[in-house]
Amino acid sequence: MHNKAMKFDWWMKSKEVYEIPENGLSEKANSMAVEVYTLTVQFPKYEAHVMIPLLRKLALSVVSNISKALAVREGREFLFFMTYANASANGIIALGTMSRDIGYITNDQLDQLDQKCRGIARELERMISAVENAGDK
Repeated sequence: MHNKAMKFDWWMKSKEVYEIPENGLSEKANSMAVEVYTLTVQFPKYEAHVMIPLLRKLALSVVSNISKALAVREGREFLFFMTYANASANGIIALGTMSRDIGYITNDQLDQLDQKCRGIARELERMISAVENAGDK
C-alpha cells in the first residue's frame, strides 16, 4: 500500500504545472535564430554541409524547445525541453567563437550573438532552477 502511494505521489509531482513568466523568451530566441541565419549567409560555400547547417539547427533547436516547454509547462517534459534549449544556446556560443576564430564573422558580430545567446541561457537556467527548487519543496 505504501509503495502505491509513493508511486502516485511521484506521478503527481511529475505533472505539476509551472507558472513561470517567460519574459519575452520566445521573441528573444526567435531574434537570435534570425541573426544566426543572417550571419551564416556570409559563410563560404564550402561550409554549406558542415558549419552552416549545424549553427542553423542549433538556433532552431533553441526556438522549438522553448516553444515546446512553454506549451507543456509541466513536470519532466518542461525540464527536458528547457535543458535542451539551454544546451543548444551554449552550442551556438561555442560555434560562434569558432566562426570568429576562423574569420567567418567579426568580433562585433560575435559579441552581439554571444550577448543574445548568453541572455537566453541565463533566462533558461533561471527557469530550470525555479522548477527544480519547486520540486524540492
